[in-house]
Amino acid sequence: MIVIGLAGGIACGKSLVAECFKDLGCVIVDADQVGHEVLCMPLVVDQIYQKWGGRVVVEGKVDRRELAKVVFPSDADSPTEALKYLEQLTHPEIGKLVQKRLKQFRASGDLPAVVLDAPVMFKANWDRFCDKIVFVDADLQVRKQRAKERGWSETELERRESHQMSLEQKRKRSTDFVTNSGSIDELKQQIRRLWRHWDISA
Repeated sequence: MIVIGLAGGIACGKSLVAECFKDLGCVIVDADQVGHEVLCMPLVVDQIYQKWGGRVVVEGKVDRRELAKVVFPSDADSPTEALKYLEQLTHPEIGKLVQKRLKQFRASGDLPAVVLDAPVMFKANWDRFCDKIVFVDADLQVRKQRAKERGWSETELERRESHQMSLEQKRKRSTDFVTNSGSIDELKQQIRRLWRHWDISA
């Protein structure tokens, strides 16, 4: 079993790429989903409450929308201290859960590959879990349109992306590349070519 990490800009379509790999027999580990689980851990909830109080923690649960407003304030052009604090608190816990799941899948012995979809792959150093890193490229206008469909303005896209590693740095640290600016069929063809190139046996 190999671990395939996905990297790319915001709204590049990593989730769609992950689904293409799933069609080939892979299992997906979604770091965002794992992050949601971590935000439910009592110790994490308690530390977030101590830091930001009832605005962010309501009836013992983290309000992720309010938390996003705190760590991604509209007037911030660079990573905030709040974001750094949250990442310092949650990334180690997310990493532990990701490692645990990868270990479980590897022990099962019946999977060709696992896909790790993690927006902060390199920032959190989770690329160390991966055998391959696929950079998902997409035209900026395409990404802007996808972000708009999420309810984000161009400014919001640029602001959030400014908090991440640059696209050029992500490209340099990736082992393989696909372009996701066209049709789903075109994307699937690229994924199948990679699969054959890696010579993975299901």
